[in-house]
Amino acid sequence: MVSDKVTWETCPACEGAVALGWVEHTVTEIDCAAGCELTDTHRESVRHSATPPA
Repeated sequence: MVSDKVTWETCPACEGAVALGWVEHTVTEIDCAAGCELTDTHRESVRHSATPPA
């Protein structure tokens, strides 16, 4: 599914920027700008702390 909005949060692996792709209020993609291999635990942490786009 293609995201319709993007927000930025802190990567739990490297503390750099991580992009979150959203469809409505659901995170559909999570990618670290530095290329970290995010684990399921990392992804879940980002999902729980993320603020949905306005």
